[in-house]
Amino acid sequence: MEAPVAKQIPFEWSRPTGPASDPWAWLRDRDDPDTVAYLEAENAYADAWFAPRWYTARTEEGLSYAIHCRGASRETATEHVLLDENVEAAGTEYFSLGLFEVTPDHALAAWSCDVDGSELYTLRIRDLATGNDLADVLTGTSAWGGAAWSADGAHLFYMMPDEQMRPFQVWRHAVGTAQADDVCICEETDERFYLGVELTRSTEWIVLESSSKQTSQVWLVPAADPHATPISVRDRVDGLEYSVDHWGAEFVVLTNLDAEDFRVMRAPLDRPADWDELVPHVPGQRITACEPFADHLVIHEWANAQQRVRIVRRDGYEASREWATAGDGTLVPVDIVRLRGSQPAGDAPCLVFGYGSYEASMPPWFSVGRISLLDRGWTWALVHPRGGGELGRRWYTEGKLLNKRNTFTDTISSVEHLISSGWAHPDRVVIRGGSAGGLLVGACMTMRPDLFAAVVAEVPFVDAVTTMSDPTLPLTITEWEEWGDPRDEPAASYMLSYSPYDNTIARDYPALYITAGLNDPRVSYHEPAKWCAKLRALRTNDAPLIMKTEMGAGHGGPSGRYDRWRDEALVSTFTLVVNS
Repeated sequence: MEAPVAKQIPFEWSRPTGPASDPWAWLRDRDDPDTVAYLEAENAYADAWFAPRWYTARTEEGLSYAIHCRGASRETATEHVLLDENVEAAGTEYFSLGLFEVTPDHALAAWSCDVDGSELYTLRIRDLATGNDLADVLTGTSAWGGAAWSADGAHLFYMMPDEQMRPFQVWRHAVGTAQADDVCICEETDERFYLGVELTRSTEWIVLESSSKQTSQVWLVPAADPHATPISVRDRVDGLEYSVDHWGAEFVVLTNLDAEDFRVMRAPLDRPADWDELVPHVPGQRITACEPFADHLVIHEWANAQQRVRIVRRDGYEASREWATAGDGTLVPVDIVRLRGSQPAGDAPCLVFGYGSYEASMPPWFSVGRISLLDRGWTWALVHPRGGGELGRRWYTEGKLLNKRNTFTDTISSVEHLISSGWAHPDRVVIRGGSAGGLLVGACMTMRPDLFAAVVAEVPFVDAVTTMSDPTLPLTITEWEEWGDPRDEPAASYMLSYSPYDNTIARDYPALYITAGLNDPRVSYHEPAKWCAKLRALRTNDAPLIMKTEMGAGHGGPSGRYDRWRDEALVSTFTLVVNS
């Protein structure tokens, strides 16, 4: 089957670095029949490519979605089904459960769902005794930012998004009333900030938190008094981050106040702004969470690029830590998993995974889908480049904005280290990443196409300059603090230096598998679609180039577990075939 070829329509636009041409800009119009036809043609090509190499595991006929139950105790097998997602998903192409919040008296549950991948959720309230939903129907809500019940279960606090899908309002709903009667109790007008609501661990306080990439502010409402005016813990100060929980007779506060990698403070209930140090700051040891229990706190932190948690290992496999040296001398941690007893002989195919954005710390995690590759003698490597949070706040700041290229060069140096140390064959390296991790793999591919046998880019953010130049798109404004605003210099030139779409030229490229979601509100489908079309037009070799678009899903791909397993099988198939 011949690969699809997207038409080119001249389109010129202006940016600070000069005039730009984008002949595939027409793919931004999802209502254009030609756009849909192109995406469907790419899907057909992908189906044909995978068809003779379909890998699947046979199981008994099952269900795609979770069943939420309640039991009388741990000692009894009796259960009460509260919500069967399979029933709610019947007749829909897509189903995503947003919220499932039970009232303190266990009588009601607020639950919401998205049936088209748009991330706009319809919220309902279920009587858990009867299994029937009440008449309350709240439309257009956001699952991002959470929800919280009042102590008596008579009021629900929930989130509403703005036109850019940013959770920006907290509303109070009285059970049994119409949505039109709900009251907005908090609105965040600064488009850099996301608003959220949740209960403290004690369930005695409702917490409203507004956060940007580098600043936060918290308000408190007694759960027993849902009509009370929210109490501001501290006024907003640029660069000050903090979160609040309730611990007996005081609040505990996790903050970066005079503590780059955060510390834990305590405050009396009647003076939440008066903080005293409880757990001191240690540079390089990034405290990420603080959980209060009856008589102790649990502190979660990253130290020496390791998360301080209990580790469970499989007997048949072993893990180790390597340190790669970046071009500027920085040591970059790399976690490796392989068959127990494997030696660094330089002959193993290697799958490299990376993310490196938003201060996200990526702990090594177990995955059933990975075993198929490990059992075949593959090495699996997790790179922790700058831009993540594994080595403290500075590790993050050195991989964002005008330091973003460090994320990509750290990853390239890590792959070179895996090869030179014998853990990867130089011609059998596959790199995988999604969303912002898709930007990472795309940038690495355009910078060093010779380094990779194949690339797996899942819902990749690859047209960085164009997307970040358009404030009408969801997330653009809130993302300027992460990437920069390319409508001005020097951000424009800097982002242009690494944007995969802009740096795709006539040359050989590795095999590439791209995924997209037509309803994706975070990374619009047209970014990977345009990239695929441009690669087809410009590349000078014929390595496999496959793109698959989920026509009824969003950023997270299909929602059913069998469909997710199918997608993982496709990635494994692609990875194995291009390395065979």
